[in-house]
Amino acid sequence: MKIPIAPDDFQNEFYSSIDLMDKIGDLRIRQLVNILDKVNDEIIISGIIKIFKNTKRPNTEYVDQKYAGKILNKIKPKTQIDLILILKDTIENWNKSVEELPFWLKENLEWIPFLPQKDKAVFKDMSPF
Repeated sequence: MKIPIAPDDFQNEFYSSIDLMDKIGDLRIRQLVNILDKVNDEIIISGIIKIFKNTKRPNTEYVDQKYAGKILNKIKPKTQIDLILILKDTIENWNKSVEELPFWLKENLEWIPFLPQKDKAVFKDMSPF
């Protein structure tokens, strides 16, 4: 397994891990999570966004997104990517059964420096559903 240095590297390592789940369970995903502390958060986030956008794996879409969400939940990466861009990129293909993405977005709102304080207050108490 290679340490991802770009979003495409992250995506490739992630998909390799998912594709091996039938043989080795989630071992490779756990190994990927363990090396992500050496990876810039922006690379992780951009890679995860690409996973949520991807329409070319319909048979594994739910599993892909579920484990991408688990990675978000586990490592809690921070980003300065515009919230609107994240939503535009993910909302169309997001499997609504994957609850980790909206929870991560809600948590990450505290980090987003461009969001006016009054808007943070509106979103803070919102349920992601």
